[in-house]
Amino acid sequence: MRFPSLIGEGPVQVYLVAGLGNYRFDPSSGRGSSTVGGSLGPGVNIRLRGSPVAVGFEARFHSTFDRLARINNQQFLSVVGGLELGL
Repeated sequence: MRFPSLIGEGPVQVYLVAGLGNYRFDPSSGRGSSTVGGSLGPGVNIRLRGSPVAVGFEARFHSTFDRLARINNQQFLSVVGGLELGL
């Protein structure tokens, strides 16, 4: 879920992103385990002047909520960049 920026309509938009999902660990072994977890982090979109294209970046902190000893509270950070086309 992406929460909108509260700083106006300028070319730079800062936002908060959050999510819940199922995390699967070691799926290639056939004996992997899965658990519920979530993510939270900031993002920024920079609209290119005179263009419908924006460059975006997000950083998310992920954490699982399971209490199993093997996969107890797995945590990691992901950073994503990309292009957004406003139609």
